[in-house]
Amino acid sequence: MKRSRWVVALALAACAGHEAGPAAPPRDVACWITGGGQIEPGDGALVGGAFGGQAKAFERGGFEGAWTHVTFDGDCFDGRTVSEVVCLVGPGEEPSIAVFHGTGTWNGHDGFAYQVTILDRGEHDDEHELVVCESDDDDCGDGGDVVVYEVGDTLARGNLQIHSPRP
Repeated sequence: MKRSRWVVALALAACAGHEAGPAAPPRDVACWITGGGQIEPGDGALVGGAFGGQAKAFERGGFEGAWTHVTFDGDCFDGRTVSEVVCLVGPGEEPSIAVFHGTGTWNGHDGFAYQVTILDRGEHDDEHELVVCESDDDDCGDGGDVVVYEVGDTLARGNLQIHSPRP
């Protein structure tokens, strides 16, 4: 799985030294992600669009979910499977970053994988990043994949939430 710039930033911030010594590194926990919103074309976005869905990592093991993204140009990604969900908690012990990936369709055609990274900042300023690539497996960004769509920025509208795990 490709590591997003937010995952890297959280890990670096958590590991950075301060007067009391280095903080504990973030750790992976089970979680449940819900939400939707809109990213508008702008400074950080390559293309804008609207998206939504949910992804779950169960405490007992296993994953499920779906994620849809429609661009302002009329392209549509339909993430039909979730193969892995990674939720990171830092010193505050609330999940703040989630990364999940799986397979889906691009404009109705099979053979695509995706990865979503979410930064949950409460009720405002959440960030969303989506990468869609042609792939023969469920892992977008494992070296030989061709990226067909990529977008990431702060939400113009909507909300993303990372919840405690569902049994």
